[in-house]
Amino acid sequence: MGYCKSNYMATTRSYLSYARFNESRLLEMLKNTPVQTEVILGSADTVLPANWAERIRSLHAPVQVRIIGNANHFFDGAQEFDLADEVESILKSFRPK
Repeated sequence: MGYCKSNYMATTRSYLSYARFNESRLLEMLKNTPVQTEVILGSADTVLPANWAERIRSLHAPVQVRIIGNANHFFDGAQEFDLADEVESILKSFRPK
């Protein structure tokens, strides 16, 4: 089975798990998350809806949205380093309870 615009191959079970995560389900899960959640998006992502960051922010959930400029859906090219820096920054910000 192919998913993510047929760029990747997967088993039937993996594909069905992926397919269940439609926009509504994902937004509902983010809205109800009991933990701090960080979402990193690329400003040049043409796979996700154009207003995805705004939709996540409108949930008023414990979700932080970060945008990496000029990054596409896969954060390839020079943006992979920006992604790594952003993830490192997020991990450093977590404080044990």
